[in-house]
Amino acid sequence: MVLVDAPCSNDRSWLFSSDTHQATLRLMRRKELSWLQFQLLRSAIKALRPGGSLVYSTCTLSKAENSDVINLTLDSCSNVVPVDISAMAKAVSQEFTFLGGLQQHELLVLPERGRAWGPMYVAKLKKI
Repeated sequence: MVLVDAPCSNDRSWLFSSDTHQATLRLMRRKELSWLQFQLLRSAIKALRPGGSLVYSTCTLSKAENSDVINLTLDSCSNVVPVDISAMAKAVSQEFTFLGGLQQHELLVLPERGRAWGPMYVAKLKKI
C-alpha cells in the first residue's frame, strides 16, 4: 500500500478567511499543482507491485487537483484500476458530510464550521 498525500492548495487554511490576496495566490497556484500531483501519482504507481493498492489524498475542494488528476491517471496508465471505497463512506457517514456525485473510488469530505476536518479528498487505485 502506498499513500500519496499530495501537496495541494490547502483550502481549509483560507476557506473561512477573508484574506482575498492570499486566496487569489492560491487559485493561481492550482494551475501548477495538478501537474505535480499527476507526476507524483505516476511515480507512486511505478513503485507498486502488481496487486498493490494506492491511496491518493489532498485537502482541497479543487476538482482539478482531485478527480481530474485521478481521471488523467486512469486514462494514461493501463495497469491501474479504481477501487470502490463507497462502503467506507457509509461506515463514517454519521461523522462526515460528503460531496455527492463522485465516482465509487473517490470521496470528498466537506468542511463544516465548528468541525476540525475537511476538505479531504481520498481516492483508491490498484495496480494490476
